[in-house]
Amino acid sequence: MDVNTADLELAARCATGDGEAFEQLYRRHAGRLYNLARRMMGTTEDAEDVIQNVFLQAHRTMGTFRGDASIGTWLYRLATNVCLDHLRSRATRNAQITDEFEDGAPGDDFATNSAGPVMGVLDRMDLERALANLPDGCRAVF
Repeated sequence: MDVNTADLELAARCATGDGEAFEQLYRRHAGRLYNLARRMMGTTEDAEDVIQNVFLQAHRTMGTFRGDASIGTWLYRLATNVCLDHLRSRATRNAQITDEFEDGAPGDDFATNSAGPVMGVLDRMDLERALANLPDGCRAVF
């Protein structure tokens, strides 16, 4: 049985509420997703929070998994989106808190810096995605 078929069967079992299947899914993918979250979020605590949210969302939305990609790819994309949402909300909260302490509107420097962590993550992810699309020989160079 190939990995994609196993993933489809695992996803189908998870969608029916099979706790053992969900535990298998977690054990199979949590490490890779945690590494992604740790890179994107910058702290262990934030990465752990994000991974918890990723698997909660995965549990709630497993029925929407169509099998167009592997379950690992679906979870990776879900984790990426949760991280980006978290970073955006953090930037928004920081901007609101800073606005409360400043008399005027934030200057251009502040607007640029508040998006810095999100844009850095997006740039890194764009680079990783571009590298993933290269042929094996070209990718090995990087």
